[in-house]
Amino acid sequence: MKTILAGGRVIDPLNVRDEIADVLCDGDRIVEVGVDLARQHRDATIVDVAGCLVTPGLIDLHVHVFPGLGDFCVGADDVGVAMGVPVVVDGGTSGVATFDISRRAVIDNQATVSRVLAFIDPNQLYLATKDFICHKLEIANDERNIDEASLAASLERNADVVVGLKVRTCWSTDPERSPFLDAAIRAADKLPIMVHLGRFPHTPVISTPTLLRTLRGGDIITHAFRGAGGLLDAAGRVIPEFRDAIDRGVRLDVGHSGTDFRFREARRLLDQGFMPDTVSTESILAPG
Repeated sequence: MKTILAGGRVIDPLNVRDEIADVLCDGDRIVEVGVDLARQHRDATIVDVAGCLVTPGLIDLHVHVFPGLGDFCVGADDVGVAMGVPVVVDGGTSGVATFDISRRAVIDNQATVSRVLAFIDPNQLYLATKDFICHKLEIANDERNIDEASLAASLERNADVVVGLKVRTCWSTDPERSPFLDAAIRAADKLPIMVHLGRFPHTPVISTPTLLRTLRGGDIITHAFRGAGGLLDAAGRVIPEFRDAIDRGVRLDVGHSGTDFRFREARRLLDQGFMPDTVSTESILAPG
């Protein structure tokens, strides 16, 4: 069955396209993009999308969609296809020991329409909860929570859905070294590591300059435009370690959430030429 999405603003970054055009679909495939396609394909169903954006399938790089493991998690389809986003990526709700449970419950669940991928926490046990239970009990900064053999096995077993590691850069004995980040880097191979920029209650994290020096090209800073992230000095200029990290290819993700974006911080970074690479939501349940 042919369908034409007619008259929308077609934005296709891969093909450097931003124009008013028609999109011809045949079944589930896009077969042509052009002008006045209805005249050429009179057997097609016409859908008038004038005034709308027509884009490739959007990806939300940072959501929390493993309900039961995280008490602020939301339904995958609620923030996925219901919002016009066919692919969502869970941002490290689960550690290694519970990931297979989450996979069966959400990712592989036949009722889930959205495609769900995931960053996995390198710890054996991590639960993304509103009260930060893994930090409150100091599980998140206990090196006994690391089992690199089990982590490697999980990454191999779930290679079709795990796209990276989400690391909370806590330290245990040395405030300038995170064994959790070290373990993730050893396990990641070519996978990116996403790090949460900012503090956690109950457990300290390594300093922002140290973190920036450790990240590799392709790694991701989420909540990059939040306040008090440590990317700016007292005069509001980016610190040298941040500029060096960007030059190495470290990526910036918005991870907006309800509290992790500040217009003032964003304006300072934008004015100095630092644009986000991805605009994710960190979709979670609102408090209360």
